[in-house]
Amino acid sequence: MVEQRTVIIPACVEHEGLRSMQVTLDWICPKCGGSRGEVFKTISWDGSLRLYCDGWENPCGHIDKYSDVRKEWFEANKK
Repeated sequence: MVEQRTVIIPACVEHEGLRSMQVTLDWICPKCGGSRGEVFKTISWDGSLRLYCDGWENPCGHIDKYSDVRKEWFEANKK
């Protein structure tokens, strides 16, 4: 069974410091299948306001952009 984790990410690019969303993801890198990194608290800056959210650095070096993570979550939760 694939490990899953729930994280809080910006809900959109221009989040205005307010728009976040909670997503549950398979905790594997979508590029290589390796494990995603450990979650830490971070700040997303939309150009004018800050949003406190979760971040992680994948050990494989692949970067999970929040926009890609949102797409991954929406695809996995289509009904």
